[in-house]
Amino acid sequence: MALSYLKAQWNEGRSFLDNFVPYVAECLRRRNVAVRLEDVREDLAEHFGLEIPLHTVGELLGRAANKGLVVDNEGLFIPQAGSLAGWAMPDAQAEMSRCQTALTERFAAFAQRRFSKELTVEEASAAIDAYVEDHAVPLMLRVRGGPDSTLPLSLSETTVMVAAFIEQVFESDPECFGYLERVVQGSMLASALYLPDPGSITRKFRKTVVYLDTPFVLQLLGHAGSRLETPA
Repeated sequence: MALSYLKAQWNEGRSFLDNFVPYVAECLRRRNVAVRLEDVREDLAEHFGLEIPLHTVGELLGRAANKGLVVDNEGLFIPQAGSLAGWAMPDAQAEMSRCQTALTERFAAFAQRRFSKELTVEEASAAIDAYVEDHAVPLMLRVRGGPDSTLPLSLSETTVMVAAFIEQVFESDPECFGYLERVVQGSMLASALYLPDPGSITRKFRKTVVYLDTPFVLQLLGHAGSRLETPA
């Protein structure tokens, strides 16, 4: 749900790091006691599945302080309950939660039907999120109607199940397809948090050097087969 909601935030035109302030505000509101960087980082992971580097959590808390949501007392952050009351997660969260539940329940049912594997909702959700995180680029190629390519598979049984489910979604489930697109885009946005200075993401990329990793180069050269060479 956090990834799809992040995409909705981005669509509203917020600056990159500002997209994450509502999550920090929600963590502060739930705690309602003085916290340190490590506490907020732990809460972001527990409540929203956002694994955010500690230095970036510090930047987010700095932005929250500028908005009057928290006071920085020498590294101890004191929530401001009055200001936080106006930062409840928007109604869009309920819709995203509904879509997340539908997607994970359908995947759990698919795993039971196709693979005779029982998954809890939590396990199904975690499996989808992990797969999207690992394979965001080929998924986005498929979502955007690019050349057909075989999605990467590993020997993990769960990964194979998610890949098979996603193939079914692409072929015959437009409702889940739309939600999956938001999750993939949200995952790609969240990955930018690991940049050394994520607040600079609005700068133009003049004189940028791009490095290609080995798996992509091998696909580009055709060593992984024609179906992967074409989209690469």
